[in-house]
Amino acid sequence: MKSAVVVLVLLVAHGFADLAPDDQINKVVRKRDARRVLKELMKRHTTHVLKNQGDLKDDNERAGIDFDLIARALKQLQKTPRIFESKEEDEPEGGEKLIQETLKGNVDPDSKMVNLLESMFVDEGSRHNQHPEGIDKVASKKGKVFGDTHDGHRLTQQQIEELNQMNGDRKRNFLERARLWTDYIIPYTIDSSLSNDQNSVDVINKAIKQFSDYTCLKWVPKDSTEAAKASYSSYIEFFSGSGCWSYVGRAFDGKQLISLKNPGCISVSTAVHEMAHAIGQMHEQSRNDRDNYVTMLWNNIQEGHDNINMAKTQTFDNNPYDYESVLQYSLTSFSTNRQPTMEFKDRRLDFLADSATGLMFYDIQDIIDGYDCTAPCRGADGTTPLKQCQNGGFVLHTCNCHCPDGLTGDLCQSIATDPGCGPGVIDLSDGESMTITSPNFNNGGPYPTGKKCVWLVKVNAGRFVEMTIEEMDLTTAGSACDHWLEIQYNLIGQTGPRRCGKVNKETYVTSDYGNPNLMLLTFDSAFASTATAGKGFNLTVSSVGEGCKEIPCVHGKCSDVGGSDFMCSCETGFSGKYCDTYSETGDTLCDFEGTECIFDNPAKNAFDWITATGETPSYQTGPSDAKTGSHYLYVETSYPVPTGAKFQYESPYISAGPKCLKFWYHMYGSDMGTLSVLRNETQLWTKTGDQGDTWHWAEIDIGTSTKNFKVTFEAIKGKGYRSDIAIDEVLLTSSCTF
Repeated sequence: MKSAVVVLVLLVAHGFADLAPDDQINKVVRKRDARRVLKELMKRHTTHVLKNQGDLKDDNERAGIDFDLIARALKQLQKTPRIFESKEEDEPEGGEKLIQETLKGNVDPDSKMVNLLESMFVDEGSRHNQHPEGIDKVASKKGKVFGDTHDGHRLTQQQIEELNQMNGDRKRNFLERARLWTDYIIPYTIDSSLSNDQNSVDVINKAIKQFSDYTCLKWVPKDSTEAAKASYSSYIEFFSGSGCWSYVGRAFDGKQLISLKNPGCISVSTAVHEMAHAIGQMHEQSRNDRDNYVTMLWNNIQEGHDNINMAKTQTFDNNPYDYESVLQYSLTSFSTNRQPTMEFKDRRLDFLADSATGLMFYDIQDIIDGYDCTAPCRGADGTTPLKQCQNGGFVLHTCNCHCPDGLTGDLCQSIATDPGCGPGVIDLSDGESMTITSPNFNNGGPYPTGKKCVWLVKVNAGRFVEMTIEEMDLTTAGSACDHWLEIQYNLIGQTGPRRCGKVNKETYVTSDYGNPNLMLLTFDSAFASTATAGKGFNLTVSSVGEGCKEIPCVHGKCSDVGGSDFMCSCETGFSGKYCDTYSETGDTLCDFEGTECIFDNPAKNAFDWITATGETPSYQTGPSDAKTGSHYLYVETSYPVPTGAKFQYESPYISAGPKCLKFWYHMYGSDMGTLSVLRNETQLWTKTGDQGDTWHWAEIDIGTSTKNFKVTFEAIKGKGYRSDIAIDEVLLTSSCTF
């Protein structure tokens, strides 16, 4: 590691100085690498100075290193890049800059940028499937989060009785005994507690416009000519009260209140939420079928089962449960301890809970259905057929189709995709598979920037779409995606996770409600078009049946054999109904030189083991090279990995019988944590603390006589970043030498 410090300084400092002007112009993509080198060298130089000040000398570290040279080179390096770096290479621009500014919190928390970053799932370094660093803090300031945690819907006595009886029939999340605004007219006034604040008025007007644009409900001023057409005297008064709340439905003949506390409740999403209550709708998590989609964590909920905002009600559910609904609470709403009060069954979609910006796709469909807004489209005698919207679209009150994002055409039959992206609509027959690649992937990449490619994958009714990321390399920066693949697998009209980084062998299957025969995939290299492109991706999409939709075959290919039955064709060395048992009797080596290894990072990991060559990036920790060959496996424990974080690397189930685990390990660093070997969660071997800057040999009897078992390497980060742990030459044999 010590020689690398001098080499980096000399290469960077002298390399820049030797560039001719024309060469300098062509070095744009290297600029950020140079700045990263600069920061690392400054950190190392500062560490050296502090050590000298404290008389903490390390002869091994100082040997052969001229730190005065480093100091001089750093000073020159800090000046040199500015001589030739253009603005384009010096700072991110456009979408790339917006992403980084969002992570710094320099945006409105209610902006679409925050939602965009919350939907990102990033693989970068050892971080696996993680949201961008710090976006949770920015998102916690959203108006919707405040509105959800200060929300309340008020019920009349009759409605409370209905809630207790839990019977009846209503359309989706509409309360049965909630009177509707049957003339589609909702007169309103704004009390002076809000009307004197222009921002409050603007927010209410934006919310009203959403109802007018997408539904048949018209919110009109109480004294207007339009309001006089209503057959009822009921009207809404917006005012600033104690919290965000509304009655459910047309509760009174006369004035009915909606409270939007100012400040706090003044956001479009909160205003729409309370207005949705006023037209008769209940919370999404109050649906009768909610237990299929949400787990309630009653011990964390204020008032527990007595919290009326969390109560389940009897509903008639025409449309699918929507995690993205404006009526879906944030996952920590009404928490007693800042812990989640509910969890989605599909945790990959947790980010949707606080993402609604107003009426979302399925919220609109709920109101259209609940108020029968398409009745005029069927003609005076009700026999005129509605447009047959395709691919998850539905008819609006305008008698036109409302399409999921990415789809277009009079009947939502087409996709909006750029040229050069390949076939946009992919129809698969039963059991058929196809490959989707990003542009230029088959030529080794990189993909072109400035592209937005959309693919709609369709299978026959009763089938499911399965998509596997075989290989992915999409650009990341600062723990966020510059380019991404959005995967709309749960509901086609619902935002999907946006994946980026280096990913492989990750599978998504459409849900069995909504539109299980449709999946929408969107590749975006246009938003941050100035960012450098990666290689791209290679996807496999397949039509699978009921039996294969749960991805039962761990190390094999699934085939449907009728109904919910399936059959797995196992990879070499694996056996069992699910291909989940390793049954090879000979020696098995993982040398991390690019060959297959039966061990892998489990999906539950927040931070992964990663392969490396040469020294690790952090100073005074980790190996300088592999034990043998050129690659090894290690855990990177620099920020943002917290103290105590666990990294697991596990085998499949191994057939019972004699087995020995042999491996080399490296544990060097003053903050060193712990490395353990587990068999079925039982610790068989462990080492803690600094073991010196050298590789050590371990040999462990891991066999069992009757029970199949898993073997897991578990690394735990110590108190600081000097805690990198590495392994190499992992060997499974039939017996140990002792």
